[in-house]
Amino acid sequence: MIYYYLFVILVVFNLCFFSNVIAKKTKLIDYPHKDKIHAKPTPLIGGIILLTPFVVSIFAQYNDDKASLLYFLYLYIFLIFLIGLIDDKVELNAYNKILFLILVSVLFLFIDKSFVIEKIYFQTFDKEYYFGKSKFFVTLLCIILLFIAINMADGINGLIILIVLISLIVFNLIFKSLNFNILSILMIITLVILFCFNYSGKLFLGDSGASLLASYLIYLTIYENYNYKIDVFKVISPFMVIGFDMVRLFFIRILNKKNPFKRDNMHFHHILYTNFGLNLALTVYIFLSFAPIIINHLFGINILLLILLIIAIYFFLLIKTKIKIN
Repeated sequence: MIYYYLFVILVVFNLCFFSNVIAKKTKLIDYPHKDKIHAKPTPLIGGIILLTPFVVSIFAQYNDDKASLLYFLYLYIFLIFLIGLIDDKVELNAYNKILFLILVSVLFLFIDKSFVIEKIYFQTFDKEYYFGKSKFFVTLLCIILLFIAINMADGINGLIILIVLISLIVFNLIFKSLNFNILSILMIITLVILFCFNYSGKLFLGDSGASLLASYLIYLTIYENYNYKIDVFKVISPFMVIGFDMVRLFFIRILNKKNPFKRDNMHFHHILYTNFGLNLALTVYIFLSFAPIIINHLFGINILLLILLIIAIYFFLLIKTKIKIN
């Protein structure tokens, strides 16, 4: 297996290093705009680079009897990646993107039962709630909301990569007890290298990269819930900040009679970046996202109370930085 890891390191590093050349050939370049914070044209090839671990893992698990089950995951992620790639090229309407997401997701909901949220577990009450006939609608709604939230959070260098990277590590450590599979390890390697280049502004994920990571995180989260008895608050806690920020922005934009999907600089990550700079913005955002699940795991403090505390800190920071929230 070590050869696969070394191969991914070599390929991903070279793709990142020569990103400008690849971007010019593919015409995947993000140009500066009044609603964006970068000042120079930047390669948008993060999604292409992120395909590497999936392709390599297919070859690594080719003779595995269970590999065929993963092909549904790879196909789902690839189709969502294509939607993002098309968006990078021609700027799809947000509603069209969501429509494509729904069509692809509905198809896979019927193909793979492990992609359906059949139940949620409340550890505090030691109770399980089954959705019954509404499970497909609930799953589809969760997919759409998480997809939108993650794409909306892709606004400052390194943020989405860190969220997915830490989610992957935390989910494996807490939910699987160190049971990392080859795809998880290859993804971690890729994300670490990609973060270094993205953090320095040398390349961007693009909609293809953000969509790919969103679809991977969606599948991973649902799969964990399907196969393990996990407290629902532990599952959703890493996404509370991006979720609340999405709802806040939708609320503000609708009140102001604007398109809820219209790009602006009122996101929580933009507010943190403007007031504190990139390093502190990333630190604060990541801390708020993962403190509840990590503190709960280490010290056993009720995770619901921790989530409520994080939400309070989130709104306090918005008010403290004098940003209107209504």
